[in-house]
Amino acid sequence: MADLCGHLNVLHAQLVDTIVESLDRGLWEQWGIRSPEHWLAWQTGMAPARARQLIETARRKAELPVTFAAFADGELSVDQVVTVAKYTPTHNDTEVCELAKSATVNQLRHALSKYVHVEPANAVSPTEADLSGGDMRNSLLRFFDEHGRYTLQLNAPGAQGETIDTAIREARDALFLAGHTKVTWLEAFVEVCNRSLGTIASPSRRDRFRTYLHFSTDDAGGPARAWLNGGAPLPDSVRDVLVCDGIVRPLWHTDGLPINVGRAIHIVPPHTRRAVLDRDRCCLRPGCNATTHLEVHHLHHWLHGGTTDTCNLGSLCPQDHDAHHRGEFTMTGNPNIPGDLKFFDRNGRLIPGVATPHLPNGPPPAPPPGKKYAHPTRERVDTRWFQLAEPPAMVGATD
Repeated sequence: MADLCGHLNVLHAQLVDTIVESLDRGLWEQWGIRSPEHWLAWQTGMAPARARQLIETARRKAELPVTFAAFADGELSVDQVVTVAKYTPTHNDTEVCELAKSATVNQLRHALSKYVHVEPANAVSPTEADLSGGDMRNSLLRFFDEHGRYTLQLNAPGAQGETIDTAIREARDALFLAGHTKVTWLEAFVEVCNRSLGTIASPSRRDRFRTYLHFSTDDAGGPARAWLNGGAPLPDSVRDVLVCDGIVRPLWHTDGLPINVGRAIHIVPPHTRRAVLDRDRCCLRPGCNATTHLEVHHLHHWLHGGTTDTCNLGSLCPQDHDAHHRGEFTMTGNPNIPGDLKFFDRNGRLIPGVATPHLPNGPPPAPPPGKKYAHPTRERVDTRWFQLAEPPAMVGATD
């Protein structure tokens, strides 16, 4: 098993080396690619969060030569290296590498999280800063998985975190005083969100931020399947609760598609917009993984005779919507038909939907002779006795 892990570690190290080369030579800079993270997620099919981790790790290869040498020899796993790269100051490379060889990822996080790695001033490119709100360490990650489960991950300064925590504790206490003696922290967080939504006074804004439930009309003789807008099917029990305690607004379909409005309306009606977003669920341009803040676009422009029908409407993120109107790419086809929609660049060349992988020849790479992956010892790490050395400039310094 250790030999197999060593082989896998070497493969991951080669992947990171490829990322380093792409960053150094600017190979990720292709048409429609907004950042190295965007490029890596598109090329490999990995989740955007994982792509961001590997990009951040690759950027530190030159600063942590000992750790990355052990990684190349198969002695460290990719997750161990990701953790070391996230926290470790450059001058502590050797000692942290030795710890990592015998520690689990959780033990490394526990031991290293109290150390702050200060990134260089130019570590974040302008494109990445725009996508992350200016500081990649202050972020909010939220998504639905393939089972419809919702994940929320927050990384915020302590002062903002204290405000959030206090609001949740107050909501939990209020629910308890109202008679909910077994209230959970999740229910308290949902209560905070419900209070925010309850303060919306504008009818149009309230309609925009309402949660919508879709029902299938194809289930003859049985209970209708239901799903939240853009989400996975809901269990019957959840569907029944929402129907009992919600506002049901019907949306009629013809041949399985929402009723279209043709040339009668230029602005996409709210019910048609919700149906298009639920159909597409992400930006349609190949290589883009945006799923939020999507805009509904007329493929054949309304001013040129296009209709406001679902066959002529597609979801684009704001960046790609603007790029299309600048003439950087065009679209043809019917988005209601899977695979029919095609994208072309400004020179008329087809934009491929999936990159062609490079298949290596020969046996898979292996650790060099004498090197192997030693599994973590599973011994307890007591961080009270773990201290990293001070930077060389501080050794012997006096007040």
